[in-house]
Amino acid sequence: MVGSGLALEDNGGDNLAVTASGPFTFATQLTNGSSYAVTVATQPTSPTQTCVVTSGSGSVIGANVESVAVACTTNGYTIGGSVSGLTGTGLVLQDNAGNDLPVSAAGTFTFAQTVGSSLPYAVTVKTQPINPIQACVVANGTGTVATANITNVAITCTTGSFTLSGTITGLAGSGLTLSTVGVNIPITGSTFSVSLASGTAYNVVATRPTGPSQTCAIGNGSGSVTNANISNVTVTCTTNTYSVGGSVSGLAGTGLALANGVAGAAIPIAANGTGLTFVTLPSGGSYNIMVK
Repeated sequence: MVGSGLALEDNGGDNLAVTASGPFTFATQLTNGSSYAVTVATQPTSPTQTCVVTSGSGSVIGANVESVAVACTTNGYTIGGSVSGLTGTGLVLQDNAGNDLPVSAAGTFTFAQTVGSSLPYAVTVKTQPINPIQACVVANGTGTVATANITNVAITCTTGSFTLSGTITGLAGSGLTLSTVGVNIPITGSTFSVSLASGTAYNVVATRPTGPSQTCAIGNGSGSVTNANISNVTVTCTTNTYSVGGSVSGLAGTGLALANGVAGAAIPIAANGTGLTFVTLPSGGSYNIMVK
């Protein structure tokens, strides 16, 4: 017995207040041959206890009855609550630095081990979730058990974010945009960066710049965000080239040479033809085909 307020009674009356463990004797004596029935009138509190009587009934037979036993145990109550936002695996909770409880999904939870009335409880996160990486925080996690189960502990999990970044080289045109999983990636000069949640699959794609027209190739542009920043994505842009040509007709002599501009290198023309290529130039390059 560790609580207070225990009261016993005999034959429905003769109440006896008991303040501590040890022997007890009812004030009212019974005549020889009369019956007795010892019961608990009031259970102890602070902490709440349940006291059980054994050998508590019988008849007086020529001697004092001293065999009645009252055993008290402190009531235990469960500790629990709810988990929200959990998408990862591996979350483990503890109560009072023990009583490990693995949690596999959002919802309610209850620790298997009870906590005695008037004793403290302290719910903490022992292991945070992974795949994706999450951070779970505890609210209403500490207190003292009174006379009821604890059901209001709240665990809120949020998914961690990491940066996906890289470099751009060779960009000469305008209008380049990068995107992944429906998210536009801001471009700042020759670098770019975007924040993605752990566990997100990414696949960086680029639009073609114009003025001049360019093609941009993506390196290391696909994968999944795990538990670290990703900084090795590359965007390499090259200017597209195009041919300038046409046809030659009526040519009978030899030695014809064309050029792209007065100072251009000679472009020998040996025979008439269509679909001829005179020069290949990058997008944005100027041409002025003339007879050299």
